[in-house]
Amino acid sequence: MKDQAFVLRRLVLQSRQRSAATDASVSCLRLAVACGKGGTGKTTLAINLAVGLAGRSPEEADGAGRRVCLLDTAEFAGNADLMCGAPARQTLADVLAGDCWFQDAVLSGPGGISLICGFGSVLRQPRVPNGRQADVWERLRELESNHDVLVFDCGPGHSPAIRRVLRTVDALIVVCTPDPAAVAEAYATIKAAAGTRADVFVVVNQAAASSHAATIVERLQRTARSFLRRSVGSLDAIPWDAAVRRSTERGEPLLLSAPTAPAAERVRAICETLRKRYLRRPQSRRSLFDRLRRGETPETEEASGHDVAAADAPPTPEASPAATAPQHATPDRREQSAAEESTITV
Repeated sequence: MKDQAFVLRRLVLQSRQRSAATDASVSCLRLAVACGKGGTGKTTLAINLAVGLAGRSPEEADGAGRRVCLLDTAEFAGNADLMCGAPARQTLADVLAGDCWFQDAVLSGPGGISLICGFGSVLRQPRVPNGRQADVWERLRELESNHDVLVFDCGPGHSPAIRRVLRTVDALIVVCTPDPAAVAEAYATIKAAAGTRADVFVVVNQAAASSHAATIVERLQRTARSFLRRSVGSLDAIPWDAAVRRSTERGEPLLLSAPTAPAAERVRAICETLRKRYLRRPQSRRSLFDRLRRGETPETEEASGHDVAAADAPPTPEASPAATAPQHATPDRREQSAAEESTITV
């Protein structure tokens, strides 16, 4: 039987062998789905976006689906695995602890997607000795290069680890409901991503009327433009739909359990918008996991003089390009000014 020292030496050697390709560019699209308040349907949307993007678009004649991986950024296991009907027996926290191999933590999810739980443990855990953490980062980079889309199911942006993800992805989708507290927290999440070059979009979920959803989006756009000096896009509002709750209770994505439901139709429309915008002409980018591993964000890259204009820049926003938000911006809504609060309130 191989002793633990032998296994760890092999991990270090494999990590060094792969390091030559560390800076290689990838064409994978990285999406983050986030919210500032529980109950907005953020995880439900993240799962269904992953399933929808993995499926074939009616407008794509080649009939090929895409390789999509959903990453739950909880420190251990969040809810994504249960809502997919695939409870996680191992997570990346177990990999770091040496209790399983990386491939053991990669689950086969519904609709042909892959699912990884416990990504937050890699972000939050102090440096793990004996090369395990380096090996996990390298495995994640390989996973990124072998997929077309990564979808990060992110919690509130109050955590420094989550803020790093929000500031490093190509596109951030902020989910809120018409509830005033959820709208305020959505703005706080947008504020948490201050400095990102990502496109930022808002999705109003559980909307009773499209006109009300449009008003919410307009308020958030105006507030972000005035106080953060950045543009915020909008995606289709998703109506309240009883089929969503039924699919969650069954542990099956809405797009698979009730594909003709009104909410499912809106999710497919969002997927098609993302396909047209990002996937028809994939762009080469630096690996997101390399940047996270090195602690790089747009701010640190600018400070170090790193050139991100070519390989790392996401597609140009539909509106005018967003200016960098003030560096003192904070994700905590308690720090929002009275003017911001009054502008957001619908």
